[in-house]
Amino acid sequence: RRRASLAGVRVLTVVAADRCRDATAALARRAGAHVLPVDYRNVGLARAAAVAYALDVLGGPAGVWVASTDADSAVPADWLAFYTARGREGWEAVVGTVTVDAVSYTHL
Repeated sequence: RRRASLAGVRVLTVVAADRCRDATAALARRAGAHVLPVDYRNVGLARAAAVAYALDVLGGPAGVWVASTDADSAVPADWLAFYTARGREGWEAVVGTVTVDAVSYTHL
């Protein structure tokens, strides 16, 4: 959100901490994110809760773009700038794929 192309764009970061037992919530709060603790053990439900929370904070969906990723993936540095540019071009949605370097589900 520090890119010049995002100047004037309000960015609200919401972290859905789904059954987190590590430092995720504390680190996210320290970085300025809103943290929403949930107990779903389900990516889709956690993401839906975070979006609902964000829309409530922002006062509804008008003029809002939702960008969503997962803690197990990394997005390019220009991720938000790319999506913002597409929105300014009139696009209504952008989808893509992520590559996960390493995942361990032994803690579930």
